[in-house]
Amino acid sequence: MKSVKLFIFLMLISTVANATVFTVTNTGDSGPGSLREALTYANAMPGPNSIVFNIPASDPNYDSGKGIWTITPLSTLPFITQSGITIDGTTQTTFGGNTNVNGPEICIDGKHLFGSDFAFHFYNSSNNVIKGFIIGGFTVGVEISGSGSANNTIVGNYIGCNHNATDTLSNTHGIELLSGPHDNIIGGETVAERNIFSGNTHCGIRIVNSNNNIVKGNFVGLNRTGNGAVKNYDGVSIEGTSCNNLIGGYNSASRNYVSGNDAYGIPIFGAGCAQNRVAGNYIGTDITGNTAIPNTYGVLCDDGAHSNIVGGYASGAQNLISGNSGYGIFLYNPQTQFDSIIGNIIGLNFNCTAKLPNANGIVIDGPTYRHFIDSNVISGNSQNGIDLHIGGT
Repeated sequence: MKSVKLFIFLMLISTVANATVFTVTNTGDSGPGSLREALTYANAMPGPNSIVFNIPASDPNYDSGKGIWTITPLSTLPFITQSGITIDGTTQTTFGGNTNVNGPEICIDGKHLFGSDFAFHFYNSSNNVIKGFIIGGFTVGVEISGSGSANNTIVGNYIGCNHNATDTLSNTHGIELLSGPHDNIIGGETVAERNIFSGNTHCGIRIVNSNNNIVKGNFVGLNRTGNGAVKNYDGVSIEGTSCNNLIGGYNSASRNYVSGNDAYGIPIFGAGCAQNRVAGNYIGTDITGNTAIPNTYGVLCDDGAHSNIVGGYASGAQNLISGNSGYGIFLYNPQTQFDSIIGNIIGLNFNCTAKLPNANGIVIDGPTYRHFIDSNVISGNSQNGIDLHIGGT
């Protein structure tokens, strides 16, 4: 038996040396053809390497009604420490057909691990791709950590929601960038690259002490069609000392739709949070920009966040911040200073032809001061357009 195992291992090394491809052929937790084994081998080989999926419909964890194969790890999957690994769930469609017309075919379910683990974790590794998965039941669906984690790309996933993104398959956090990762891209500019971060019990996307990352083209708190809520608690949370992150972009393809979340759409908080940009997004509406799918608050700057920009003068920078049940924008607490609110639509629909009210448009409170508000269209809100509270503001 040992000689057979050694032969199989050497054969895999030889195959990988030529093709750098590891194929997952079953939904088992471990052993030949499993995702765990593929990750282990890919980690051991210098990249670039690919993990692809070709699981037959005869696999016991295939659900023909949903058209998905479910992998349920019994223990934490290996950290991804090697660079240049592409983990591509869309290859199951290539090999087995489009069995789930409403989403990905491969589901990673952490129901045995909830409270302590992740589906995928890039640790100080770069130039990796995660593509085409349903991920739920983990503390963190996808973790990217360490200052050596750069230029990773996360596209085409349903993280926190079920196979057709109509209901929850909750993680605590959908994706978390923690302790130094930089220059990573979450989402893209096509429907195929769009991630849906919905149904998570805390944050859809959490960026902590991480710089120069881009979040674009995603649904955060919405269902697959963008016309109803599958709520996270917070949408896109930027925390700690995170700087120079871009949420959105300057064309419609880069727009994030951040709506339906319990608390904040995009909270930015922490004394080191500076020069982050929120541009071109719809926050509090459906994908048409005509119907409210409210967050409680649209955008928050708090706890010393400073020098951040919501909107901007550049073409395409305008955010639509409407339909939220509380405040469209909330600037709060001492040391929260020098934030700029420029060129946004706050309280109307996308083309400014009808009311789509927040309760208040912009609220400044705490006290907080030295902010810059210019060139916004603030109209149609249920209460005040701009409301300044408390002495010292």
